[in-house]
Amino acid sequence: MDTAVETRPGAPLTRTRLAGGCLAAGALLLAVTAALDPPTPAGGLPELLAHTAAQPGRWTAWALCMTLTALVLLPGVAALGRAVPPGRGAALTVAGTCATGAGLVGMAVLGAAETHLPALTAGVLPVAPQTLEAAARLEDAPGLAVAFLLVLPGFYAGLPLLLWGLRRARALPLWVPVAATAGSAASWFASELPNPWEALCRVPVVVALLVTSRLLLRPRTTSAAPSRSREPVA
Repeated sequence: MDTAVETRPGAPLTRTRLAGGCLAAGALLLAVTAALDPPTPAGGLPELLAHTAAQPGRWTAWALCMTLTALVLLPGVAALGRAVPPGRGAALTVAGTCATGAGLVGMAVLGAAETHLPALTAGVLPVAPQTLEAAARLEDAPGLAVAFLLVLPGFYAGLPLLLWGLRRARALPLWVPVAATAGSAASWFASELPNPWEALCRVPVVVALLVTSRLLLRPRTTSAAPSRSREPVA
């Protein structure tokens, strides 16, 4: 199976390859984010703030890495939306691209918002009641609710949809969307579990993205058919 993206003569191959590099780098950052993901305490916001105050560096690194992952993946996902010509698999690919892009925007917002928790606690234990009240108001902000609504269906369902579209267009082998679908579903259910379970569930998604990045890193340029010159008739 030829998994290179066809481009017209004179197409900006440098930008296509740059988007492929972003997709590969974002896949690796996704693995780092999963490894840094702090455990979710069962006691609600008070225990969450206590955990954040105890490990502010890890929490901040995880939140910033989540934002960076989303921003780096966006150009690669957008380029994949144009990787399939009109026809078989094109509609599914574009739909998956839009959903995944929306999920990545929500992920970037969530990552940036989560950096406020270490700033609120300032590494001080026990957590003051005023800090708990301020954190509760921030967590109830409508912007975070919108970000969650974008991430949940957008990233966890949109990415498999995108890869299944590329598979339907015969640009990817079957195991790539299967691995991405299994990894996305498993990471959804493992999101409340401590590491290394969530990080392990993200591995198939990371591998699928790395393989998919070859579509953009190794594009092929289709040559135009030579035009036949017509000799003037005497």
